[in-house]
Amino acid sequence: MAVLSPNLAGSLRAAADAAIEVAVPVSFSRLGFAARRSLWAWGPSTAAAAGRTIVVTGATSGLGYETAQELLLAGANVEIVARDRARGAAAAKRLGAAAGVDPPIVRLADLGDLDAVRALADELREAHDTIDGLVHNAGAMPTRRVVTGDGLESAWASMVAGPHLLTRLLGDVLSRATVVFVTSGGMYTQALLLDDPSYSSGDFKGSIAYSRAKRAQVDLVAEYERRLLPGANATVVAVHPGWADTPGVVESLPTFHLVLGPVLRSPAEGVDTVVWAVGSGERLDGGRLYFDRRVRGVSRWPGTATSDTDRAALWDLVERQCGLT
Repeated sequence: MAVLSPNLAGSLRAAADAAIEVAVPVSFSRLGFAARRSLWAWGPSTAAAAGRTIVVTGATSGLGYETAQELLLAGANVEIVARDRARGAAAAKRLGAAAGVDPPIVRLADLGDLDAVRALADELREAHDTIDGLVHNAGAMPTRRVVTGDGLESAWASMVAGPHLLTRLLGDVLSRATVVFVTSGGMYTQALLLDDPSYSSGDFKGSIAYSRAKRAQVDLVAEYERRLLPGANATVVAVHPGWADTPGVVESLPTFHLVLGPVLRSPAEGVDTVVWAVGSGERLDGGRLYFDRRVRGVSRWPGTATSDTDRAALWDLVERQCGLT
C-alpha cells in the first residue's frame, strides 16, 4: 500500500478543511468541529496551562465560564471578571468545586464602564508583575439602544472600547501574554462603519450592534500586531467559537436556537480554540483570526473587507474614545 508523503498528506487535509469551511452550517456547527478534530488529530488544548495566570472576562456563564473551568481543571491560576458581585461569587464557587481547588479570584468590573476598566487595570497591575493570558469574552447582545456614561453604545463599549482600554493599560504586564478577543460569526455579516460606531442613526437592532462590535474587535486585533507588537513576545489574536449552545444564544436568538439547536456546538467545543490559544503553548500568528485551531479569513461576503486605512482609523477612534490620546 502506498504511503502518502507528509507534505501531500498535509495538503490533502488542508484541502478537506477548506471544503468544510465553505459550507457555513457545517463549518460553524458541531459537525465541523468533529470533522476537523479527526482530520488534524488535535492534541490537548491545555498542555502548557498549569501554573499560568489567566484572566477571563465575562466568566459567570456561557463560554467565559467554560473557558475558566477548562483552564482551572488544567492547573492554571484563573481569575474571573464579573459585573455582579453575587453572580461572580456563585460562579467562582461552582468553578472551584468542579476543579477541586479553591474558588478563583473574582475581579469586579463592567467592561462597558471605562472608569471601572481603569480601576480593574490598576487592581491587576498591583496584583501581578506578569499575566500569561487575557481572554476578552465579556459582552452580550443588547435588546435596545443604551448609551453609557462615556457616550458609547453599550455593545461597542463592552466589546470594543473596554477590552481595548484594559489591554492597553495593562501594558508590560502582558509582555509575554496571549490576549484573545472572543468574536462571533455574526461579524462576517457586517462591514466596519466608522461614521456611526455608537449606532445613533437608523432603527436599532441588537444583533447588528453586536455584530458590528465583533467586526471591530477583529480589525483591532490586526492593528495591535502592526502598532504595538513587532519583535515582542506578546500575541494578540481573535478566536471564533463557532455556533455554540449557550444561555446567551437561547435568550438572544431563540429562533436560531430552536432551528439549529441539535447541531450547535457544546460550550466545551465552542471554547476549544480559546483554551488552546492560551493554554497549549503553541506559537500563534499575532493579529490573526483563529477558528478550530487554524488561521481563517476575516471576510466572507462582498463589501465587508476592511482596508488598512480604515483599520488605522478605527484604532485612532478607539484610542480617543478611551482617553488614550
